[in-house]
Amino acid sequence: MYEQHDLVPGRKEDTYWFKEISVAFEHENNLDAGLYQEVSHLLITNSDLRILVTYPNRDPEEQLTYLHGITASTELSDDIAERQNFLIILGYQEGFRRQGRVFNLKNWTILE
Repeated sequence: MYEQHDLVPGRKEDTYWFKEISVAFEHENNLDAGLYQEVSHLLITNSDLRILVTYPNRDPEEQLTYLHGITASTELSDDIAERQNFLIILGYQEGFRRQGRVFNLKNWTILE
């Protein structure tokens, strides 16, 4: 998710290299497939909003605690919490439910 002014000038045609982006979005189908990789990508990407979408096949709390620890241990954690710009969306097949969680310094805040 970018705007034209975000693209690096002089790049090869049909390639996409960016100076900055508004939204960094990562998607992983499986909760247990190494979400730390997606979280790492989001944390090192300078963007206004970071979003991770995944689909838990079990209770996600242990994994969310692990991911919170990674995020909380960065120098950006205070800024991310203040700006509320790291969102995890959990999608559930049963009932086509979804739940959003936003990073804060103590835990992930569940969005109602």
